[in-house]
Amino acid sequence: MLDGLVLVGMHDEAVQLFQALETTKGLETDTVSFNTMIHGYCRKDMLEEAMLVFSRMKQREIRPTAVTYNTLLWGLYQVGRITSAERFFEEFLASGVSPNHVTHHIKLTAYCKNGKMGEAVKLVESLVMSDDPYFTEFYNTLMHGFCLVGELENALHLFHEILTKGLMRDVVSYNTMIGSLFHHRRSLEAENLVSQMEVEGCVPNSRTYDIIISGFLRGSQTEKGVQYFHIMRQRGFVPADSVVAFYIQ
Repeated sequence: MLDGLVLVGMHDEAVQLFQALETTKGLETDTVSFNTMIHGYCRKDMLEEAMLVFSRMKQREIRPTAVTYNTLLWGLYQVGRITSAERFFEEFLASGVSPNHVTHHIKLTAYCKNGKMGEAVKLVESLVMSDDPYFTEFYNTLMHGFCLVGELENALHLFHEILTKGLMRDVVSYNTMIGSLFHHRRSLEAENLVSQMEVEGCVPNSRTYDIIISGFLRGSQTEKGVQYFHIMRQRGFVPADSVVAFYIQ
């Protein structure tokens, strides 16, 4: 019930229930309930309150899990407290709880979001050495980070490098690069990637077509945009409202 209240945004009610679990004889809080409250506070950017719950958890000798640490790490990065997040990550490591792919993705996303591409690259390189099975996801995030800071060539290098690592590019890989190529007005290369995508057996999704149609329409290539709009509809995809609005104009 506690997680349901948090899920639907009934934060005050969740706090009341949690306090009742803490104080009512015969009831008790456990790892799941503490993690749920920490998650609820982090979702509302209430990091001080989340950290207080974390402290209470340790006082009760309830062992934090990777979920606990990941949630607080995400919360700290989310509100821009980079230094605090890095210090907390050191505490995470010292706790004896092992970071997992979620931890790495939280850190990588934060680095990319804040333009810290040097740190992001170092993190991914360290994960190569550990043969992380989620490596394509990390590559996609790193590519997106380079696109955000306008370093298209570095993103393209990573896009091609994926195959040399024995990995397969997925629809997110292609969508990221197609969108960035359109953004840099390299529509021919973007369209070539669409063809290459299908040759490799990577099936475009609705997001792919939204990117293509918007890219052509923004580049005043209306005929191409209309062509892909019809292809999208023939394949049973529904365009996003923003694409429809652009198309109608």
